[in-house]
Amino acid sequence: MVDVGTDHAMLPIYLIQSERGKFAVATDVRPGPYNAAVSNVKRHGLEHAISVRLGDGLTTVTPGEVEVAVIAGMGGATATSILDASRAVTGALNRLHLQPMNASGSLRKYVRVAQFGIAEEAVILEDGRFYELLVVDRTVGPDEAYGPFAGHPESLELAMEFGPTLLMRRDPVTAAYFRYVADRLRGQLSQLERGRTAEADRRRSAVISRLNFLRQWQPVDEEGLR
Repeated sequence: MVDVGTDHAMLPIYLIQSERGKFAVATDVRPGPYNAAVSNVKRHGLEHAISVRLGDGLTTVTPGEVEVAVIAGMGGATATSILDASRAVTGALNRLHLQPMNASGSLRKYVRVAQFGIAEEAVILEDGRFYELLVVDRTVGPDEAYGPFAGHPESLELAMEFGPTLLMRRDPVTAAYFRYVADRLRGQLSQLERGRTAEADRRRSAVISRLNFLRQWQPVDEEGLR
């Protein structure tokens, strides 16, 4: 596997020590984290199993050298640009573990076009903040996760924005996450109510569509975990 933006290489070290992998590349674009990763790998005596490399995104690996990429802790647009900038490497990967800090919809759209299908989605709550987790696998056909939304273009777009399998989950954290999302949309709607321009009307309609879509799939108007 390759861990993009590895920082101190804690994830590759954990994977090797727990025998979940035999070889890992820890890569970072910044010299400071790169040097920290080198020292950390050396301190754990794992130079034989972890290659620490300085470079941008997936440019430090060759096509087929790794099977799995982890891109976590950065914006969805940045993750998308990393995958798109190294298409030969991306095209040879079997699995992506993604944790976008924002713009998860644009990232889902990209990996779908790049022929990855959703294997698992989850939301976790840590220190009062929600984090989306996305695992996608190489696929040769349509992504079955979008099956319930495929017949309606607008629903398909919104499913990409919110996560098709997340919308099906009913665990407390996921439900709380969607109530949080709905609360933010209601806040936007409240601000837009003051506008009297055509653009304000368009944006208001888009927010209402999102809220109505969420209500179809999640109990976003119920009280619960916040």
